[in-house]
Amino acid sequence: MVPVEGNFQHTLVGRNAATLFVVYGLTAAIAVRLEVDLAAYAGLFLAALIAATILPMQSEAVLVGLLLAYYSPWLLIAVASVGNVLGSVINWLLGRGIERFRDQRWFPMNQAQLERAQV
Repeated sequence: MVPVEGNFQHTLVGRNAATLFVVYGLTAAIAVRLEVDLAAYAGLFLAALIAATILPMQSEAVLVGLLLAYYSPWLLIAVASVGNVLGSVINWLLGRGIERFRDQRWFPMNQAQLERAQV
């Protein structure tokens, strides 16, 4: 019997410890690669979401960087598109809800400016 240290506390019976290490080592490497991929796609999603709102950001730079890193172009375009559409929906919701504050003193536009903008 050979005890294996680490996250997998198994006792090996009739197996080679090196084989188990290679299998678990590859599994850990795949898990790390998956986490890196998910972080890259999540970063692109957030960059596209923020770029589509009123905040200034360049999601194109993130997209080009990930394309140069040989990520899947179709998946990158899909993730960026979803983030961009959701950012646009946030802007639309902000625009729909902002009018309820037009009678407030701090509101940056007066009634004439709002009417001219809605034409």
